[in-house]
Amino acid sequence: MPSSRSFARVRAARSPGLRSGLAALLLLAAAAPAHAGPYGDVLARCMNERMSDADRVVMIKWFYGALGAHPEVRELAPIDEKKFAPVSKAMGELVQRLMVQDCRTETAAAVKNEGMSSIESAFSAVGQFAARGLLTNAAVIDRISDYAKHVDSAAIGRALLGGDEGAKAAPDAARGGTGTADR
Repeated sequence: MPSSRSFARVRAARSPGLRSGLAALLLLAAAAPAHAGPYGDVLARCMNERMSDADRVVMIKWFYGALGAHPEVRELAPIDEKKFAPVSKAMGELVQRLMVQDCRTETAAAVKNEGMSSIESAFSAVGQFAARGLLTNAAVIDRISDYAKHVDSAAIGRALLGGDEGAKAAPDAARGGTGTADR
């Protein structure tokens, strides 16, 4: 018969605070560099091996949708809540499957030996791996590279080499200007 302690853990797992905490942990993990200990590394490896390409797409869609909720980003990439709801559901199912079924032993060992931060590190590593797959898409590469047409590469070169132009442009940029083009 389960102990009252087991029931308390189940109730806690269903609480909104724990769910929102896990969601925040996943977002932080996806955005933060992965610094895991040996148990977190094993957990990340397990998760990576158990995730399909479709799982990775779910993770990226969820991350994109979550970041799209930020007021500073929302106007650029509005997220349709009706379309995001199934993505969020799929992400919840993915996280649960990875932690409870596919990598249960590794999850328990990582948390026992390295604490909850091991989960953050594992999801960070998995998220980075998932993102790498998207970064090989030609349309994504073009979009990422688009900013370069607005950069004065000669000014950057001079700054890197210690030339006067680069040194003068930096304070202007800090004040909101664009460097030598403002003069």
